[in-house]
Amino acid sequence: MSGHRECPPIDPIHCRPTVIYQDRFIPQVVPVVHPIEIVERIHCVPVPKHIYECHRRVEHNYNDGLGYGDDAININSKQKQTYKKTRTSSKHPSRTKGKSRTSRRK
Repeated sequence: MSGHRECPPIDPIHCRPTVIYQDRFIPQVVPVVHPIEIVERIHCVPVPKHIYECHRRVEHNYNDGLGYGDDAININSKQKQTYKKTRTSSKHPSRTKGKSRTSRRK
């Protein structure tokens, strides 16, 4: 030891640490809302519904020669025509003016 010298102790040098990452993944539930809107559309579609109305009309034919009607005179067809002519000609002219016989009868 006579010629050897020992080095005095030195303080250590500290380097920056080397970072090693260990990644761990843990599931985390995130609610994702998808809104759905239901629109009920009403469409009116015409559908025929057939309704039948029945109207009854009773017509009296008093000129059939059965002994009633025509003022209860029993006459044949020639006499009826003559009787009708005399009967219609006795009416007031203003009532029949401009109207045919078929237009007055309904």
